[in-house]
Amino acid sequence: MFNWFRKKPPAAGEAETKALDWETWSGILTEGVSVTGLPAVTAGTIERSATARACIAAISETVASLQVRLYRSRGTSQEREVAHPVAKLLEGDFCPWTSSFESRAAITRDALLSGAGYGLVIRTRKGSPREIHRIAPGMVSETILPTGEPEFRVSLADGTFRTVSWRDLLVIRAPGATYDRPLAIGKMAQNAIALDIVMSEHQARTFGQGARPSGLLTLPKGLSPEAIVRAAAAWTKANSGQNSGRTAILDGEVKWQQVSLNLVDAEFLGLRRLVIEEIARAFRVPPSIVGDLTHGTFSNTEQQGKQWLLAVEPWLWVWESALTRVLLTPAERDGGLFVDHVVEPLTRADFEKQFDGYRKATGGAWLTPNEVRAIQNRPPVAGGDELVRQAGQTGATDPQNGDAPRGRDVV
Repeated sequence: MFNWFRKKPPAAGEAETKALDWETWSGILTEGVSVTGLPAVTAGTIERSATARACIAAISETVASLQVRLYRSRGTSQEREVAHPVAKLLEGDFCPWTSSFESRAAITRDALLSGAGYGLVIRTRKGSPREIHRIAPGMVSETILPTGEPEFRVSLADGTFRTVSWRDLLVIRAPGATYDRPLAIGKMAQNAIALDIVMSEHQARTFGQGARPSGLLTLPKGLSPEAIVRAAAAWTKANSGQNSGRTAILDGEVKWQQVSLNLVDAEFLGLRRLVIEEIARAFRVPPSIVGDLTHGTFSNTEQQGKQWLLAVEPWLWVWESALTRVLLTPAERDGGLFVDHVVEPLTRADFEKQFDGYRKATGGAWLTPNEVRAIQNRPPVAGGDELVRQAGQTGATDPQNGDAPRGRDVV
């Protein structure tokens, strides 16, 4: 009784059929199998979408273009370290054949396309980091040990494998991803990206030869199939390609009938814009960054530039945490060493407003000059710990006359 939904055991010699688990499904999606009828989207085909390519380039190249420096925290101030081996590696080349910009851009791109980007840390005999070599995502497999720590198996060029500790492998993942839950943004938005590719190809086919069937050509009755083919070829040759848009001359028995656009063609441009916004939303990139100024104005475009900093900043935190984890020892981190990006280039458009705010903060007796310098990761200067007061201002701890109102000069 009540055995209707109980699984029937397989017959003798018959293979058991099982439902696909999540790992199998994720593997299918990773291989780019489409379940919507759209073209398969993989890490190798994502950038066929111009919008996805622009988003990936904007994030990876912006992250890589910002300088990375090593600082030491000293109380309320920070000082830049230049003699430390890590500082020389961060501000120089990751390896002799690849610059820091190229390496960081490629690793960030790997994280966007495949879910993770990797860099192998090469150390000296004393254990100091000397170089960082990018490793293709397909050459790395991950395993979670019983202790919860990740362990990596790297495939080498000679066909052998090498087990690498998390302390020696730089791992960059999309913000919010974890070791057991990778997040490949390009694959998550594969439907929108596939639709963008399809619409781009449809646009190329439609306007490539300039022979779009925008009307019907009626020929006299009684023509042979060969004559019809010759007439069609002559019409295409005379009015397509570079001749598109020229005046057509018809014989008296030949008639031309205009065909109006259907609903899909009429809304094609609107659909393309919708797809661009959908892809940009998945990558958290403002549409103006990828060249879509449909809704852009003088005011909101500047605001979108500020939103761009908020979109890039989590990637900077991921890089800073990963570099700190593999390049600095626990003792060095406890000693105040930390990695930080120079983000002034992203705020360069608001440079005047930024320093105007600093001037008001110091001139209004709110911040000391050294506190402002600490915000910019600059060393303190002599006499910079005193508040700059305007004429008539008094300090909060200055003695006050009980009969005089607070904040006024006492004569």
